[in-house]
Order: sequence, then C-alpha cells, then structure tokens
Amino acid sequence: MNLILRPVSLNDIDLLYDWENREESLAVNTENKGYSKLEIRMLILSSMSADINGFGQNKQVRFMIVCDGETVGTIDLTDYDDGAKSAFVGVLIAEEKHRKKGLASRALMALEQKALGLNVHILTCYIQDHNQASLALFRKVGFEQKTNLLKDSKLLYLEKCLRK
Repeated sequence: MNLILRPVSLNDIDLLYDWENREESLAVNTENKGYSKLEIRMLILSSMSADINGFGQNKQVRFMIVCDGETVGTIDLTDYDDGAKSAFVGVLIAEEKHRKKGLASRALMALEQKALGLNVHILTCYIQDHNQASLALFRKVGFEQKTNLLKDSKLLYLEKCLRK
C-alpha cells in the first residue's frame, strides 16, 4: 500500500465536514464539537497560508492521508509553540474499512518527518481516557503518557520527543 500525506485543499471541505461531524468523531473529539463548512474553510485557508515556520496563521498545518490514490483520513499539527518547538497532533482514519490496517501508524511516522522539517521537536496529544484505540495507536508509535490535563479530567496527555 502506497501512503502519502498531501496538503489539505479547498476541495476537501465536503469530505472534512462529513468526517468531523460524524457521531463517532464527536464522541472522541477532545473539543466536543462539530464544525461548520465556513469554519472548515477558514481552517483550510489558514493552513494554506504558511508563515516562515511552515505553519498557518492559526499555528496549524493539516494533511490528507492518501492510500493507493484514495483519501482515507486526515492528520494535523496544531497549536505550534515556537518556544517549546512543540505541536499537538491529531489523526483520523475516517472509514471503518480502512482502520486496523496500520494506516494511522504509517501516517504518524510520515508526519514525524514533516514535523522535524518544520522544526517541531516534541509532538503532544490529548486523548479521552475511553478512546482505547487511539491510546494504543499513540503508544505503539512511541508516545508516552505524561499526566492528565486536570485532576478530574478524562483527557490523557501523551508526548513524544523527536529530538533528544
């Protein structure tokens, strides 16, 4: 299987709108909300207007995951912190038929190379404690749990250092 990460484009609005607003996506989304097409358009436009660091105006960059010519998901770096050289990562393999095939792991490994090229040294993520599939995925590719966001939070904080 040939997997590539391509930059997000305005042609992806409908696909992203569908994926981001599915009930199953909302159940594991750490922001607990869906997105309008206008919000998605604005995120894409921001991601496309990279600054000197390679990030968009809103400190994020998003890629579409393409496997054998089919767009199967999305992966992004958000909340880039130039001082800490860190960014949050999120990944979605949209359709059940494409899951459990190693695509998310391969996409994360490809993203790591892109992150290093963007001068990101630390990847971080928040995962809801009931999202066992995501926890297993991120641990499999070397992320380590650091702490919970808040004492009573159900969000777990994981991190991976790309440069020692």
